[in-house]
Amino acid sequence: MKDNRINIVIFVLLAVRFWIAFQGYSGDINNHISWAKSAAKFGLSGIYERDYPGTMRPTYPPPTLYLFTIEYQIYHQVYTQLYRINQKIPVFPSRLIWYLERPQALPAFLKLQSIFSDLFLAIILGKIASSLKPKSPLSKLIPVFWLANPAVIHNSSYWGQIESLPLLFVFLSVLSLINKRTHLAHVSFAMALLSKQSSLVFFPAFLIWSHLKFGTKKTLQGLLIQTTCFIVAYLPIYGLSLGNSFRNYIHIISVGSGSDYITDHAFNTWVLLSGLGKVHDSVKYLAFSAGTWGKLLTGVFLAWPIYLSLKKKTTEYMIYLMALLPLVSFLFLTRMHERYLEAALPAALLLSLFLNRNIIVYLTLSAINFLNLYHNWESPMFPAFNRLLSNNLTISSISAANLVTFLLLLYHLKTSQKSRTTNPEGSFYRKIDA
Repeated sequence: MKDNRINIVIFVLLAVRFWIAFQGYSGDINNHISWAKSAAKFGLSGIYERDYPGTMRPTYPPPTLYLFTIEYQIYHQVYTQLYRINQKIPVFPSRLIWYLERPQALPAFLKLQSIFSDLFLAIILGKIASSLKPKSPLSKLIPVFWLANPAVIHNSSYWGQIESLPLLFVFLSVLSLINKRTHLAHVSFAMALLSKQSSLVFFPAFLIWSHLKFGTKKTLQGLLIQTTCFIVAYLPIYGLSLGNSFRNYIHIISVGSGSDYITDHAFNTWVLLSGLGKVHDSVKYLAFSAGTWGKLLTGVFLAWPIYLSLKKKTTEYMIYLMALLPLVSFLFLTRMHERYLEAALPAALLLSLFLNRNIIVYLTLSAINFLNLYHNWESPMFPAFNRLLSNNLTISSISAANLVTFLLLLYHLKTSQKSRTTNPEGSFYRKIDA
């Protein structure tokens, strides 16, 4: 596909997102609006300690709250200025004012960070693909594969969740690692951690990659840069009170998904044991709690990919690890939300560059992610499809397919080295420190 055609497709997919953003929103957006309204009215100091009648207290780190507040103020500025123009110029279309007064309008503005994160993440994935496999026709299509993903569109533009924002910074750090830009890599990863605490799942891969690329000394310097970013991000809220800042972030992590259930609506391995019922993860199986089993299984299944990434020291194995860290966590840890599966998709897409059949993994995980999202919020309604998706056998089958896809990815990881007898074009198989 020629570049101009790709650009047209990208523009259309961006326009579709803006249109969808005004069609509806999930109840979670009410939390975002409440936090932004409070910050705009009372300031940032004390934002985590205030009461929010009818909504939750903030569960995101400061930069995300800042973006919600900016989006909230952009909406009011746009509405105010257009209203004034409408009053002074009679021919100005009043319907535009009415459109901005619809209940879907303000929530649509609070989806801006998610929509633009989708776009910029697609661009970054395209740049990573071009760096790794510059002559591959698939490299140019990577942005389209990301932006056309129904699960990504549904999550960011309809539901209004921010999964793409931390992923944008995670993969900006990956691009920076590939291009040997130490400081930008660590600043980018710090911003991922400060966008949403779920980014911590990528920390082992980032730390290994930074160590292999830059060495111990520069990695420690990078971690100091990340700490500085953390302090700066919390300054408007807690000033120089580092104790309050660290306690707040740790509290946000400990709150996690906001529940203590085995699965918080995620179609994962636990569904095969307990269904989607509200079963607390303190329940015991063979002398251990479900929560403990989840951590043990996650550690066991991740030990081998981590070992390979340290032994092989290639970009290929690091990207496998970037896909497996969130996927294994989603499948085996307890308290998982349905939307957390999206974190595995960017790396899964990049893996298709060196092994074409990995596109099956990406497409399957995307389909499962979409079905899981739709099952939790059945909007728009399609009664026959809703009934089918609510069937316990259907849910178990999808969850089993998720597990099988994970095993397929492990199999691809096992067989990939056997099929590599030469160093192909691009840097995908080159030693990281080369």
